[in-house]
Amino acid sequence: MEERILDILRVSRNNGLTKKEVYKKLGHNNLSYDEFEEVFYDLQERKKIYQTGKESYTLNPFKEGEVKITKKGKTLVITDEDTIEITEDQFHCVTGDRVKIRITDFNERKGTIKEVIDRKGIIAETEIMHGKKCAVTKDGKIYELETDENIIDGIIVGIKIQKGRKDKEPVATIDKIFGHKNRPRLDEETILYENNFNYEWPEEVKEEVKNIPSEVQEEDKKGRKDLRDEEIFTIDGIDTKDIDDAISLKKLENGNYLLGVHIADVTNYVKEHSAIDGEAYKRGTSVYMNTVVNPMYPVELSNGICSLNSNVDRLALSCQMELDSNGNLKDYDIFESIIKSKLQMNYTAVNKILNDEEVQEEYKPFEKTLKTMYELTEVLEKNRKGRGYQEFDVPEIKVITDDSGKPIEISRRSQGKGEKLIEMFMLQANETVATYVYNMNLPFVYRVHDKPNEDKLKRVTNIIKSYGENIVTSHNIMSPKYIEDILVSLKGTEKSEIYSTMLLRSLAKATYESYNIGHFSIGIDSAKKEAYTHFTSPIRRYPDSTVHRLLKKILHNETDELHGDKNKLTAIAKHSTVQEQNSDNCERQSNKMKTAEYMEQYIGEEYEGKISGFTPNSMFVELPNLIEGRVSFSSMDDFYSYDEEMEIITGENNKKVYRLGDKVKVTLVRASKELREIDFELK
Repeated sequence: MEERILDILRVSRNNGLTKKEVYKKLGHNNLSYDEFEEVFYDLQERKKIYQTGKESYTLNPFKEGEVKITKKGKTLVITDEDTIEITEDQFHCVTGDRVKIRITDFNERKGTIKEVIDRKGIIAETEIMHGKKCAVTKDGKIYELETDENIIDGIIVGIKIQKGRKDKEPVATIDKIFGHKNRPRLDEETILYENNFNYEWPEEVKEEVKNIPSEVQEEDKKGRKDLRDEEIFTIDGIDTKDIDDAISLKKLENGNYLLGVHIADVTNYVKEHSAIDGEAYKRGTSVYMNTVVNPMYPVELSNGICSLNSNVDRLALSCQMELDSNGNLKDYDIFESIIKSKLQMNYTAVNKILNDEEVQEEYKPFEKTLKTMYELTEVLEKNRKGRGYQEFDVPEIKVITDDSGKPIEISRRSQGKGEKLIEMFMLQANETVATYVYNMNLPFVYRVHDKPNEDKLKRVTNIIKSYGENIVTSHNIMSPKYIEDILVSLKGTEKSEIYSTMLLRSLAKATYESYNIGHFSIGIDSAKKEAYTHFTSPIRRYPDSTVHRLLKKILHNETDELHGDKNKLTAIAKHSTVQEQNSDNCERQSNKMKTAEYMEQYIGEEYEGKISGFTPNSMFVELPNLIEGRVSFSSMDDFYSYDEEMEIITGENNKKVYRLGDKVKVTLVRASKELREIDFELK
C-alpha cells in the first residue's frame, strides 16, 4: 500500500491532495480509513510525504545529500536513494558539502540547492602567489585565503569555501592548521578532518576525564546481578584494547542453550549532557584506520574503566537468552550486572581450537564451552538464513604497516569460525533487545534496512544471468530470501565475489532511525513485530550508548521520561548515520592512501587481476590482494563504449568485449599516495 500511496501523489505531483482524496483513489473497499491513516502517518514521519497546507499533501520535494562535482564540472547530489543533477547552485558548493535540495522535474532527476547544511573541510597547501596568500587543493584548484595568520609556503591547512559576494569568485577561510607538509602522521589527521572528525579532545573533556575512576566503585555495584563467578570471557582481535562485549553459555537440563551477552556499561560513567557525552555525540563513532584509531571516548574510558578487560570487575548490561535446538528464542532477561571476564581471547587462538588444530594452555579450561558455542552458532546461522539472512561474499583488505606507519604487506582479511560466533551472538542480542522495546511501543533508536529498489535489483539479476549464471529461487524478488537464494546459487562460481558486490550495491544502505521498518538483509520483519538495533558496541558507537540509556530508564520504570525523547532520538539517529558514513569514508581513503603508497615502489611491474568495475571512461582492475587500480579507456587499443545496463565495454573497431570479473594482465604505470590513486595499463 505504501508504494500505491506514493504513486498517487507522484502522479498529482505539485497539485496537493487531501488524505481523503488519496484514500478514495486507492480504491480499497476492504481497507479501513484508520488503517490507511496509520500507513500515511508513517510515510509522513519517514519524510516521504510533505504537507503543503493545512490539509494538502504531496511527495516530499526536499531531499538531503552530499555534493559531488564531476571531472567535467557537473554538480550532482547523492541522496540515500538517487543521484540528482543540480541545475542551480548559488552557494559555490564543493564535493562533500551536505546540502538540502528541491526536486524540480517530474522524473526526480534534477533539482536545485536550497541550503548548505554543512560545509566540507578541504585539505590544501598554502602558497604565496603574487603577494597574495593562497590555498592550493589536491586537484589543483586555487583559492585566495581570507586570514590574518602568518602563512608561509608548504603549510597544510583545512579550509572551508565561502559563498563570497555576488558575481565574485569564492574565497577560503582557514579552519585548521596542521603544520608543515613533511610532519609525521599528518595523513591520518587530514583524512579525519576531511570527514568531519575531531582528533583532539576539548579541554572540558580532559577535565571531566580526571574525575572518572580507574576501578569499579562500591556504590556502583549496588542493585546489580553479580555474575563475577560465572564463566564469562571475551573474543576480539589480537590488538584490540576497547572491548565492548563478553559472552557466556550454558546447556540447560531441558536441552536448551542459555546464551549470555554482556555489554560494557559505558553510560554509568558518561552522563547525558556532559562534555564527554557531547563530544561523543559529535564524533558518533570510533574510526579505525590502518595506523590510527580515533576513539569516540577518551582512552581512559575506551581502553580503561569501560573496557571489559580480563580479571577485573566491570559494570555491564547483560542480555541472557534461552534458545532451543532450532535457534528459536524461548525466554530472555535484560539486566544491569557486574562481571569479571576470565580471559581475553583472540580470534587467531579461538579459530585454531574450533578447527581442531591447537589449544593453547590458558584456553584449555574453556575448550568445551567454545565448541558448544560454535554448535549454537551453526544453529543460529541456519535459523537466520531460513528467515532471509544474507551472507555476501565480499572480501576485505588488510594493510600491515611497520612502526613508522609505512605499509609493508597487503592481503585479504579472513573471517574464521570465531568471528562468525561473535557475529551471530551479537545479532541475537541486538534483535532481542530491539524487539523487547518495540513491543512496548516506546521511543527508541533502531538499526533499519529498507527494501531494495525493485528496478535496480532486477537490473543486477539480469546482468548476472547475461553472464551465463544459473539463478535458482522460488521467492518473490522483494523477499530477503530471494537475495539469499541468489547468493547460494552463485557460491563457488568464479565471479561470486563480483556478483556479491553488485548485489550489495543494489541494496539500500542501513541507517539509524527512530522508527522501525525492519532490517532487510538480516531478515528482520517489522510486520511480524520484529526489530533490530545496535546494543553491543557502546564504546565505539553513539547509538549503542543511547540504546543503553533508554534501556536503563525502562529497567528502572522511568518510561514516562521517554515520551518526550522522540525528536531528540530522531536527531541522534540522523547524525549517527552521517558519521557512520564518514567513518567508512575514512577507512576507504586510508586504504587507498596506503595501497598507493605501497605500490609506489613497483612502478613498471606486471600483474594479473580481474575487472572490478566500470565508469564511462575507465575500468578498474583488482589484484588478488584486493589492491585496485584504474585503466583509462584512452590508454587501450581501441575506442571503447560503456553499456551501463549490461555492465560491459565494447571496442568500436575490434568488437572486443570486456565484462566484470574478466581476468586481464596489467602494468603499473602510476601510484600516488598524495592523490590516493593507482593507474594500470592493459598489456
